[in-house]
Amino acid sequence: MSLLNSFIKLSVKEKKSYMNFAVTYFIMIALSFVFYELAGNQLLKNNLFAGKVLFTSVSLFTSFNDIISFIVVFLSGIMLIQIYMDYLEKSFDKLAVYKISGCSSLRLASLYMIGCIILCMLLTPFSMILGYGMTIIVHIFLFPLLNIHSSVFAISDRVILSIIATVVILIIIIIMYITGFFYR
Repeated sequence: MSLLNSFIKLSVKEKKSYMNFAVTYFIMIALSFVFYELAGNQLLKNNLFAGKVLFTSVSLFTSFNDIISFIVVFLSGIMLIQIYMDYLEKSFDKLAVYKISGCSSLRLASLYMIGCIILCMLLTPFSMILGYGMTIIVHIFLFPLLNIHSSVFAISDRVILSIIATVVILIIIIIMYITGFFYR
C-alpha cells in the first residue's frame, strides 16, 4: 500500500506535469471513440452510397474509412507516448533525488507504472462518455444528410472493445518504455 501512497504524493506534487498527459489521453480516447464508431457503423456503410455507385466503390470507402480511423488513433497514440516520455525526461532530476535517498530503480519503475495504469483507468470512462457525446453530435449532422432513419444514440458494439484494446496496448507500450527508462 505504500507504493500507492507514494504515487498519490508524487501526483499531488507533479499535478501540472500529469495534466499534459491526462488532457492528451482524454482527448485521444474521445476522438478514438468517434472514429471507431464511424468505421464500424453498418448503417453508414450500407446507406452511404446505396444505389449511387458500384459495389467496389462502397467497399473502397469502407476500407478508406477504416484506414483513416487507424491512422488517427495511431498518430494520437504516438503523440501520447511522446508526451509521457517527455514527462519522464523532465522528472529525471527528481528521480535522481529518490535514487540518492535509497529508492531502487525497480521501486521507481513500479511507482510510475502504477501511476500510468491508475491515471488511464480513471480517465477512460470519462473520455468514453465525452466520445459518446461527440458521436451523437456527429450522428445528428450525418444521418439526415445521408437519409438514414435510425436512432442517433445507437453505437456499434465493436467500439467499446476497440477502445479497451487501444487502452491496453497503450498501457503496455508505456510500461515497456518506463521499464527501459529505469533500466538505463
